Parts: sequence; C-alpha cells; structure tokens
Amino acid sequence: MKLRCLTFICMALMTLAGCEREPATGANVDPVLATVGESAIRQSQLDVMLDRLTPAARKQENTQLEATLLQGMVRTRALAISAEQQMSADERRQLEARVNTYRDELLAQSYIQKNIAPQPVTAEMVKQYYLDHQAEYTTAGKVSFEVIATTSNTLDDAVLEQVLDAFSQAKAIDDWKSYAAGLEQKTLPLAYRSASMVPASINNELRAHIARLQPGEVSDVVYGDTVYVVKVTQREADAVKPMHEVSVDIRKKLAPQKLKQALATHIDQAMQDLSVEYTK
Repeated sequence: MKLRCLTFICMALMTLAGCEREPATGANVDPVLATVGESAIRQSQLDVMLDRLTPAARKQENTQLEATLLQGMVRTRALAISAEQQMSADERRQLEARVNTYRDELLAQSYIQKNIAPQPVTAEMVKQYYLDHQAEYTTAGKVSFEVIATTSNTLDDAVLEQVLDAFSQAKAIDDWKSYAAGLEQKTLPLAYRSASMVPASINNELRAHIARLQPGEVSDVVYGDTVYVVKVTQREADAVKPMHEVSVDIRKKLAPQKLKQALATHIDQAMQDLSVEYTK
C-alpha cells in the first residue's frame, strides 16, 4: 500500500514540476505512450509498473497487460493533475518533501544492492552465538509439588493450632493426598492439591518457597492469603536444544547483523567525503 501511495506521489510531483516535456535528444529512447493534458506518460514509467507485478499477474498476454496498466496510469495521472490544481503552496512543499525522501530511500537501496554483498555466516559464528546465548535455547524443566493449605484465612486460635500440628506431622508423611483426605474427614479446613509446572508459571510467593526445596523437602509454614506448606516431589532438568536444531534460526539472526555492519562501514566511508552540518 505504501508503495502504491508513493507511486501516486511521484506522478503528482511530475505534474508539479510543470509536466514532462519531450527530451531534447532522441525521444525514441523513451517514447511517449500517452499524454494527459500536457503531461506525458513514457515507456520507462510503464516498465517500472511492469517490474512491480507478481509472476501470477504477468501471465496475461504482454500486449493486453501493458494496455491495462497504461489505462490505469492515465487515470492516476488525471487524478494527480486534479490534485495538483487543488493544492496550496504549503501542500505542494509537503508533497515535494515526501517525494525527495522517497527518492533518497530508493537511491540508498540501489547502492546497497550494487555495493554490499551478503556476508556468509560461518559455522564458527553460529557455534559462538549458540554458546553465548544458551538461555535462548533452554527450556526450563518442570517442578512437581504438593500443597496442603487452609481453605480459609480466618481461623480461630484453636483451629489454627490443630492446623499447625497437622503441618508439622506432614513432614514425616510420604502420601500427602491420603493424609490430607484424612484431615478433611476430621473437619479441619484443609485442602490438597498437586501440580507439575515450569517455575515461571507458578505465582511469585509459592515459587520463592519452592525454589529453596529439593525433592522430598517440605517448606516451613507459609502465612499468605492462606496458611500452607509445600513439598517438592520432583524436579526435571532444564533441556537445552542441540545446536543442529537451532542453527538455521541462528543464521537468520546473524545475517542481518552482518549486513548492518557492512552498511555501517559504507555509510562511514560515504560521510567522510561530505560535509555534514546540523542546523537544529
């Protein structure tokens, strides 16, 4: 969409420039295909439009395709002329500024294509990036844990004493699920749950207590929104993807960096030959 808009702008600027005149030397070099008012549409402009077409769009017979494109260019030029007639001097200056900016971008792009060849990403570069960014390719292992917690955060002293006693005994018990079920039968306001999650998915408070525990260890009593104890039952090791699985992704990351470095060198060289002065 941006390119189409800029195409319109470029056509409009031609109109602003006083309409295209016949070249002084050899009109056949770039013949006029149509005129709209006093503004000429030339073969070179049609060629630009043809170059922008996708392979699928090029399947039409060339003569028919060129005729269709030329008709569209004539309509666009007519709109450009009408737009120019309605423009204020300030709007014309803004248009010219936009076209000049686009021209600079096209010239810079042309320079890059002609002078900056893509630099190959070597196997050594891939390996070094892989070693320096292990965290990117590491999947955190899950931690399995069990929790016995109060179902209410308002307990009278007598009930709280029973709960704390139950928590103390839990440290010596392997089967927490059965143990918690027995406590519930005694009408203690306790509930059991278990989970297996990556640490990042666990809420901050619980994760902090789990981080201190090895498999089989039980936390101290935690007083939060509820009162609870937590036991870690298993920890999976972090899994690092092997380099051969991620080398393609690494190359995709490094290739633009190499181009950026080469571009920076060319920009520095170009600016050495020019005087640059910032006025604001």
